[in-house]
Amino acid sequence: MHIREATLADVPAMTAILNWAITQTDALFRANEATVAEREEFHRQLEADGYPCLVAEENGQLLGWALYKPYRDPQLWYRACEDTIYIDPAAHGRGVGTALMAELVARACADPKAHSLIAQITGANSASVALHRKHGFSQVGTLRQVARKFDRFLDLHILQRLTPHP
Repeated sequence: MHIREATLADVPAMTAILNWAITQTDALFRANEATVAEREEFHRQLEADGYPCLVAEENGQLLGWALYKPYRDPQLWYRACEDTIYIDPAAHGRGVGTALMAELVARACADPKAHSLIAQITGANSASVALHRKHGFSQVGTLRQVARKFDRFLDLHILQRLTPHP
């Protein structure tokens, strides 16, 4: 498995993984599938702002992706960043998330724009909570029943990890 920076050529495969998560899981609070054009624009802006977007690949197959971006308005939220990670369902349980998260956290720890990493994870996504805890995140709160998907209420766990940048 190889971890590298994502390119625009990766966006269709990244979008397919995202759309699987939108339609098949409660991992994110979104009802409608993303378009490749929407995700290309997002990728261009992320790149222009100097934030990483990483992909894991093996034998030319994209296995997952991860990024961090400013959390809300960066002028007010001091170096706070939110991470996102999605793994192709065929690659679950193969260490892809661990490899991506390790590289993402390492980059954040070397990035003066990232003092606080924030993860917002649905209550039912215990695998993501465990992955984040494995990489130094602590749960700092839970918002109860703040969304509804698949005819049930969902909680939102908030996890955080500080980097060495003051």
